[in-house]
Amino acid sequence: MTSIRIPTYRLAAFVVVVVIVSIASVGSLLIRNAVRSEEHRLLQERASEIGLILTEAFSGLQTQMATVAGETQLNGADARAFMASTATLITAQPGSSTVLADAGTDPVRFVAVIGTALPPTAVGPADALIRRALNLRAEITTSVFDEGSAHVIGLAYPVGVGGLVIYRQLPLDPSAAGSATSGSQPFHELTVALYAGPTQEKATLILTTSGQVPLRGSVAVASTTFGADQWLVAINATSPLVGNFATNAFWLVLVGGVVVALALGALADSLLRRREHTLALVDQRTAELRDSMAKLELAQEQVLRQARLAAIGELAAGVGHELRNPLGVITNAHYLLRAGFEQQGGNGLMRHLALAEREVGAATLIVGDLLDFAGPREPVTTPVGLHELLDEVLDLAAPPSGITVDRDESAGCSPVLADRDQLRQVLLNLITNAYEAMPGGGAVTVVVREAPGGVELQVTDSGVGMDQETAAQVFQPFFTRKARGIGLGLAVTKRIIDAHGGGISVTSAPGVGTTFRVDLPAAVVGAAP
Repeated sequence: MTSIRIPTYRLAAFVVVVVIVSIASVGSLLIRNAVRSEEHRLLQERASEIGLILTEAFSGLQTQMATVAGETQLNGADARAFMASTATLITAQPGSSTVLADAGTDPVRFVAVIGTALPPTAVGPADALIRRALNLRAEITTSVFDEGSAHVIGLAYPVGVGGLVIYRQLPLDPSAAGSATSGSQPFHELTVALYAGPTQEKATLILTTSGQVPLRGSVAVASTTFGADQWLVAINATSPLVGNFATNAFWLVLVGGVVVALALGALADSLLRRREHTLALVDQRTAELRDSMAKLELAQEQVLRQARLAAIGELAAGVGHELRNPLGVITNAHYLLRAGFEQQGGNGLMRHLALAEREVGAATLIVGDLLDFAGPREPVTTPVGLHELLDEVLDLAAPPSGITVDRDESAGCSPVLADRDQLRQVLLNLITNAYEAMPGGGAVTVVVREAPGGVELQVTDSGVGMDQETAAQVFQPFFTRKARGIGLGLAVTKRIIDAHGGGISVTSAPGVGTTFRVDLPAAVVGAAP
């Protein structure tokens, strides 16, 4: 079955459309959330305003009842005084009653009643409300309850004399909200519900401008204090407070983003199609330049070859300079040996012979480094145990006088996959360098331990150390701070480690010492040959 290949420019245009539509969608969601947040903030502000208005109104009502209580107390605290003060301070309302109650009796007895006739004693919720008011000082308290078939609100205020309490009972019709939210009023765009309590419970509903309570949708609430009680006002908006344009702005952003995405997608499709055509022409022209590039590569190889020849010439000059001194010493030593044999019969000859051997060894190392650097060979890897190899190296390069070697080796450490001869050369270079870094004596610590995927080898000396600039260049060919040598030992060491797929690093500080860390791959024990 042949697969359908979509052109690259078509795919890119599609990606452009998807990205812009996604950005428009996210933007529209952010705008919608911001508008909703602003709508709720405005609604909460309106709820707080209504709460403040109600608090002021309640304060006036409490002041009215406090005045009646005060007049009654001053004029004798009896039915006559109550009737006189009520007639001048409280306006009678249809279906309402104003009572002077004596809470000192059980049940509460009505001393005087103005308005709708009530039983001579208070029972049920009215009795409880009047008794609760008696325990308050200069604070009104309220309760909503059913009195027979009527839904009423009771208000009670203590007179301050004996068990006398001013009690008012008003009929309630929550659906008769009056004109508070009519079109000409400040809150005409709101639906309001007032509760004689801290929660939205239908039993405590005082008034509402909606036929359905509790209110639904985005609702803001505010508490208002009525004497000793907390009332709650809940509102929602009949139309958006932020305006219809702001409410629908997210649709404009979304639709506009889609339109812009389609337009830019078409433009990108056209431009990318032209780009594909241009790239095809470029490929055609590039093919014509390949012959020239081949000639350029040949010329570059010739330049590199000449550079290598120049490097070899520089290397030969260094070799000649470095080998001239040890060979001169060897010549003089042999001359002295010959003269000694002739004149002394062999006395003192061992000292001259040792000197000659040391200088020959130095020359041999220099020549060996040159050969290793000039003609490296690929490692022939076999499993090599570092413990045994380290024993062999320390036998070959025993520590000089004043230097100790401490070994920290993990028991059962895995063998490494390495060329034994090359790895021995690495250990010799690192350990002899550590000796040379401690001319006044010190300690060399060799650590061998398991590491993730291989084995870690550390050689640490307590010598003079190196600054950061020197440490950054120690693996470069022909770099050395020593009075003798040509600076190839560590360069050859790094080349060997790299050829084994491992890594080498150095950490040093002046006066602290130096640590060389080598990571080598572990040999797979028991693998099929």
